[in-house]
Amino acid sequence: MARAGPPPSRGQGRGPRIRPAATLGIFVAIGVAIGAALAVGTRPPAPSPTPFVPPAGTAGSLPPPVIGTPANGSAPATSAAGSSGAAVAIDPSLLIRLPQTVDGLGLIEDPETEAHDAADASHAADLAGLAVAVAADHSSGDLAVASIVRLKPGVFSDDYYRSWRDTFDQGACSQAGGVAGSAETTIAGHPSFIGHCAGGVLTYHTYLTSGDLIVSVTSLGDRRLGERILEGLR
Repeated sequence: MARAGPPPSRGQGRGPRIRPAATLGIFVAIGVAIGAALAVGTRPPAPSPTPFVPPAGTAGSLPPPVIGTPANGSAPATSAAGSSGAAVAIDPSLLIRLPQTVDGLGLIEDPETEAHDAADASHAADLAGLAVAVAADHSSGDLAVASIVRLKPGVFSDDYYRSWRDTFDQGACSQAGGVAGSAETTIAGHPSFIGHCAGGVLTYHTYLTSGDLIVSVTSLGDRRLGERILEGLR
């Protein structure tokens, strides 16, 4: 079970890997999106770096799907679209590790959140690439936001992973009643951690040794789309 606490150190003579004051942009974006959905009691919008409450009667818009294996078997890593100050590469090829659909919903790349996260210079030393995708059912209010990051060599440790989960959960639950608890389990053979927000939002984390990847998902709704995503990892 993950416990909140100070972030771990990088190692001898090095600074902290994850600082509470330097949370990944996606943590804030997810918290804003879910917080807005809970606050207005309506269908959740796609995550964005700024607060957004959809007008009454609108479903919001989602970017076009790009999930799937490219013709050449891989997709090139790119810097954040429109941002000359990108610190971490956006790597759409990482999305190949996620299922193409989740409980009948398409898992769709979220370029806006990717660009926001990639511009966070505090993670340049730790992350070699990142990608973000969304699955949403506007009729039922079910939502999942999946973040997949590739770590740089030598970054991963148990302490780092614990700090990553704690920081992620604090951000995801910041507008959903705060963190209420966490649990450890196995999903489709993957050792997994589940965080619980007081407002009903769930987070899911797993580490894929093949590729040195962390998959973190924030999930809202009875369909538990986050769990379905971990079940379908490739």
